[in-house]
Amino acid sequence: MGVSSQIPPVLSKNSGRTLRIGKLKNIAGRSQIMLKSSDVVGKPVLRNEINKQADTVQDIIFDPEAKRILGFVVDEGGLFKEARIMLWEGIERIDEVGVSLVAEKYLIPANYAPPIQEMMEQGNTLYQTKVITTSGEEVGQLADVYFSETTGKVEGFDVVGPETQATDEVIFVPMSIIAEMNRNMIVINGTMADVLDWVKA
Repeated sequence: MGVSSQIPPVLSKNSGRTLRIGKLKNIAGRSQIMLKSSDVVGKPVLRNEINKQADTVQDIIFDPEAKRILGFVVDEGGLFKEARIMLWEGIERIDEVGVSLVAEKYLIPANYAPPIQEMMEQGNTLYQTKVITTSGEEVGQLADVYFSETTGKVEGFDVVGPETQATDEVIFVPMSIIAEMNRNMIVINGTMADVLDWVKA
């Protein structure tokens, strides 16, 4: 699980909206056990070597090129304080107790990973990234990310938009129907009608 050389954006805390995620079991034709980014943010980080809480997860580091989570921001830093990150390779498990760290070497200052540090300094974020269709219709904004608890591979996103505002729900968008993705935009194959048909099916 090597760290990508691309500069990955950070996904900030989401708004905690009601979810409509009935399609999760159909991803890639198999049942999935996945984590939701908003459920991981705020969890304590546990150092197994000394069995104590190090910090809490503050943000998710997501690489759109590799389509996977690279790690977590555990301290955003400040004027006299270096930001720190937890690399995915150092995660032993994520459960209701918290995020367990395999070894101290995986909890590092952000400047040890220059691409990630540069991203943090720029303030780039996936939260509220615009989501459109290949036909140019606006679907909404990204609200949450679902990823594998074992590999960090991203399986899909929650999107909020005009079609969901009345019910305060979200549209779940699997990676399989995403045509293009970068820090500024996510493009879904088809039209808005196609997306809604898929959600209602």
